[in-house]
Amino acid sequence: MGTESLIVFLIVGVVAGFLAGQLVRGSGFGLIGDLVVGVIGAYIAGWLFPRLGISLGSEIITEIVDAVIGAVILALLVGGGVVAWHLAARNPERVTRAAILNAPHPATLRRYARAHPTQALKSWYVAFFQLPSLPERALGASGFWVLRRVLRRSSRPGTFTGDDFRHYRDAWAQPGALTAMLNWYRALRLRPAAPAPARIRVPIRVIWGDRDAFLDRGLAEAGAALCDNAEIIHLPDATHWLQHEEPGKVNRLLVEFLLPPASSGS
Repeated sequence: MGTESLIVFLIVGVVAGFLAGQLVRGSGFGLIGDLVVGVIGAYIAGWLFPRLGISLGSEIITEIVDAVIGAVILALLVGGGVVAWHLAARNPERVTRAAILNAPHPATLRRYARAHPTQALKSWYVAFFQLPSLPERALGASGFWVLRRVLRRSSRPGTFTGDDFRHYRDAWAQPGALTAMLNWYRALRLRPAAPAPARIRVPIRVIWGDRDAFLDRGLAEAGAALCDNAEIIHLPDATHWLQHEEPGKVNRLLVEFLLPPASSGS
């Protein structure tokens, strides 16, 4: 890479990182932070877009757009309100114990994604969901074909039946339902800056399907590291939809953990 190309590359990285910060959190990450986020964003876009059949061209403006989209994907991985983790950390007096099914601790996502770019790549859809109206139209088209395809392709064969999909379609077709679903992701850019995460003192059981198409299995360990008393149970053949695929095992693990032990006098 020549000097001129290197300068252009660095400028694209800084601009993309700054714009991604503005979109996601309302401010940049500082000069070095903008550069790092933008450069990683360019790498994400360069890896992901060809696999999706997307080509925006090779002009510098389109290179910036590519890098901004990739950087938004990375920046959004700061994490959202994963309710069980959040409540156990913030209001432990309200929680006796908590069980988690394939959900990452919200404070671990950014650090984990920096060390594991595969997680950033898996979360590309989060950036798409930030667009107004278009995601609702795409997800609702052809009888919710995209949503049905995602469920089928990310689960074990036969997990979701035709009857299941009829119930899902009825729910997705309710007025405002798709927007309400997407607002969980759109709210990520509205969250305030988080302080250092409080350690979780209550007992935690994490049940994790290792074949999750959306979340790396290492996120289970990353969340448990922020707990005083956590155990992780990996289900090696289960996916993100482990409660549908192995309901007997998951229910047993939940019941034995969440129900108080019988007293010795009973």
